[in-house]
Amino acid sequence: MAKYRKIDPRIWNDAKFMRIGPMGQMLFLYVLTHPNMTMLGMLRSTKEAIAFERGWDISAFNQVFELALTLGLLEYDPVGLIACPNFLKYNEPESITVVKSWGKIQDFLPECDLYFKYLKRAKEYCQKRGEAFEKAFNEAFAEAKFEANIEPNDLFNNETKVEVRAYQRTKNKEQRKNINTNKQQTEICNEDSAEEEVVCSEDSDSIFDEPLSEQLNQLAIQQTNKVVDDPNAIIDPVQAIGIARTHGIKLPRTIDLEEVCKRKILTVDNMRQCIRLAKRQGNSKGIYVIGIMKNAVNEPSQYHTEEYKSSRRVTLDDVDQNYIFGSKQ
Repeated sequence: MAKYRKIDPRIWNDAKFMRIGPMGQMLFLYVLTHPNMTMLGMLRSTKEAIAFERGWDISAFNQVFELALTLGLLEYDPVGLIACPNFLKYNEPESITVVKSWGKIQDFLPECDLYFKYLKRAKEYCQKRGEAFEKAFNEAFAEAKFEANIEPNDLFNNETKVEVRAYQRTKNKEQRKNINTNKQQTEICNEDSAEEEVVCSEDSDSIFDEPLSEQLNQLAIQQTNKVVDDPNAIIDPVQAIGIARTHGIKLPRTIDLEEVCKRKILTVDNMRQCIRLAKRQGNSKGIYVIGIMKNAVNEPSQYHTEEYKSSRRVTLDDVDQNYIFGSKQ
């Protein structure tokens, strides 16, 4: 970890820095000089944590933080990573020994889109500095990943896999029924063809007309239809994926999504509000939506759509007109 940061005094003349105002300037300088800021300009923290540390009003802070993101002074991933885009420009490593020491920080930062982006940016920076710096970087990050290496199917738990297999068997039954009603296809399914026996078997889980991803999508749709009309219904990971798809967002089945839904707190309406917030902030990536869901699960009452809030408001029709103030009834 670097023990000091370099700040160019010309920052006070920067148009973006002046536009962000006193609170935004304090936010930027606090992130830049944070004790946990790494030598690559990445800080493991959330915006809520930063606001809490400084005792800032969360509503005002959110507005300033969003402005900092819009102006490009900071970058953020809700999984818990804040970054300063121009950090290396003003805090260049003084030697290849410093670059080699960068490798120590990789185990302490969450792997997300922003992390991979900055790692690639640091690599490009070292390449421009010369062969010695590039070699030092390669040694420091010899075993580092520069993009997520996760197989989607590995992220589905056993319960979901059982549901997928059940769906697949249903599709096989339909396929077999269609084959039996067609003489030409019935001949394909004769007992003398071992290969085609597998195709027509009700217990076969390995050969299907549709790609696996399409079958998972269909399963998500089926599960979503069970709760989509009830804003108070608690959602599971498959239903969260299905609801997100209806809004044009591909939600990955990650461990974070599993953990959020495992708490059985988020509702259909909470999920819709998380999606709307992501779109308002100009980021419709699935991983970003999951980050908002992680915040919502701690304060679900604060994450409701306007339609839901309106429907829950008390009207005169809900008040007993015969009630006498102060009575025990």
